[in-house]
Amino acid sequence: MAHAIRHSDTTPEQAIRALARQHGIVAERTATDAMADTITHLSGDEVIYDEIEDLVVTMRRKGIITSEQATALYGDYLESA
Repeated sequence: MAHAIRHSDTTPEQAIRALARQHGIVAERTATDAMADTITHLSGDEVIYDEIEDLVVTMRRKGIITSEQATALYGDYLESA
């Protein structure tokens, strides 16, 4: 499904940024995201901010992409890192 969004001549990161830009999306963090970060930190784990993850989540929350597309796009991004 992500392949319908991503062209073979772009990296997953480039495709995610382009899709977000096309729809005027910027990475947004909610109060729930902040709470999850706090819980993660308090449990002793490191919290690492990932703008690409936040872009994918924001596009999903706004209905720009489906859950399946979000999973595929982010999976492609992680595999390329």
